[in-house]
Amino acid sequence: RVKILKDVVRHPSDAFRKIGENGRKYLPGALTIFVFTFLFSYFLFPILFLFRGILMGGFTILLYIVLIYLIGKVLGGEAEFAGLVSAMGYAYIPSVFMSFLFRIGLRINIETIREVFALQDLPREQIAERAIPLLKDLITPFNVFLAIAALLLGIWGLILTVLACRETHRFETGKAIGTIILTMFAAGAVTSLLGFLT
Repeated sequence: RVKILKDVVRHPSDAFRKIGENGRKYLPGALTIFVFTFLFSYFLFPILFLFRGILMGGFTILLYIVLIYLIGKVLGGEAEFAGLVSAMGYAYIPSVFMSFLFRIGLRINIETIREVFALQDLPREQIAERAIPLLKDLITPFNVFLAIAALLLGIWGLILTVLACRETHRFETGKAIGTIILTMFAAGAVTSLLGFLT
C-alpha cells in the first residue's frame, strides 16, 4: 500500500492505470484514505465539521464517483466500478494535507475569525469600520503562504482526479476533463434537487 502511495505521487498515470486494473486489490487502501480524511476532519473541526457533515461529505463523494462512472460509461469509458472507486480514493490524498493546513490556519486566527463572525450583530455603519482592521489581521505573510499552499494542493487534487478518470476509463485527457466537468454539473443538479425536496 505504501508503494502505491509513492507511485501516485511520483508516477500518477502509471499508478492509476495499475489501480484501475486491480480495483478490488486497492479498494481497502482507498476506503481507508476516505475514512481517515473524514474522521480526521471531524476531530480537527468538531464544531465546524459536525457528524452530519461527515455523512453528507461521504454521500457527496459517492455521488461524484457514481456520476463519473456512469457519465464515463456513456462516453465510451472502460472503467470497472471498484477500480474507479480505488483510483478516486488515492486521488483524494491531497485532502489529507489540506486538513492540516486548515487546522493550522484556524488555530492561529481563531480570535480574529470569531470577531469577524461577531460583526453580523453590529449596526451596518460599524461593520465597515471594524471589518477593515480585521481583514488586515488576516492578511499576513504566513496566512498568504497557507492560502497558496492550499491552492496548490487543490490543483494537485484536481489533476489527480482527472488522471484517475483518464486512466481507469482509458480516455484521452480532454475527454477525462469533459467527464469531470459534466459530473460537476450533474452533481450540482442532483444536490440542488435533493435540497429542494428536503
